[in-house]
Parts: sequence; structure tokens; C-alpha cells
Amino acid sequence: MIWSSDAAGTLLYMGEEWDAFTGLEAITVFDVGWKSAAHHDDRRQVDVFFAEALIRQSEFCITFRLRLASGAYAWVRAGAVPSVSIPDHEFIGYLGTITEMNDQTVMPDAVCAEFGSSRVMAYEPETEAHSAMELIADHVLLSHSFAVKVGHQPVREALETSLIAVGRALAQGALAVA
Repeated sequence: MIWSSDAAGTLLYMGEEWDAFTGLEAITVFDVGWKSAAHHDDRRQVDVFFAEALIRQSEFCITFRLRLASGAYAWVRAGAVPSVSIPDHEFIGYLGTITEMNDQTVMPDAVCAEFGSSRVMAYEPETEAHSAMELIADHVLLSHSFAVKVGHQPVREALETSLIAVGRALAQGALAVA
């Protein structure tokens, strides 16, 4: 699931996969409503971590439990890269993904988080994109994840510039609908 936020952490866009995954309509989770889907035992840690990420304005990844449409919980991995304005490089928010951890992944016992890297965010689109911009975001995020994995800094930086543009486009589209 693709998401974007502004510099204050307000959720501006959530991919349509969110609806099927959590049973909550994406429109109901804008601003900070998405946190209600986090497991009650994880919510405070997720909230504190996300607040710190906004202060640091750096890449991050976090693993926590998210409520499914069935009412059960699944471990998910969320990761994001900062979006900055051009040309002054002012922090304007995040573009990120949320991916369900699969059976081949060692499940954590508790919330785990890391600043300065989204490298554990091995992004692989699990559902079909619902718009051309979501499809573009899928490909740019996948490419970014691979560039981070192989350690190619110039390509990673170029893709981060693309992520900024995609994040803006998604947020503007979401704002136009709201």
C-alpha cells in the first residue's frame, strides 16, 4: 500500500488497497486516523516513532501489527523516504509503503523500528494499481528499494527525486478528491 504525508505527519494519500486490507475506507484514515488500525499494544510505540521520524526528517522503517478487515492482526513493515521541495530542499513530508510480512519472514515479538534507512522495506506491489500514478509509484518505489539494496547512491538519489514528484502528484490527487 502506498501512502504520503505532509511535513506535520498528516496523511494525505492512502492507496486503495488499504480498504480491502483493513476494512477501513481510506478517506476515514486521512490526517492521523490510520493509527486506529494499529494494534493497541503497538499504537504508542508507532506514534512516538513516527513523531521522531518527523523531527529527524530521515528515511525510516517500522514493523508493527495492523488490524485486518477480518479483525485479526498481521505484522506489517512500513517504510518511507522524505520528500523535499525543489530547489530549497525543505522537508514537505513522506512517501512510503506498508507491506504485509509473509510466512517466509521471521516475525518479530514486538515493534521494531530504524531511522536513516528504508532498506528493510523490500517493496513488492501486492495488488493491482488503481491509477496511473499508483502504477508509477509502484515502479519507482520498487526501483528505489533495489537501488538501496545494491548500494548504488547516484541512482538512489535520482529515484528519491522521482519519489518527491510522485508523492506530490498522489497528494494533490487525494486533495482534489477530498
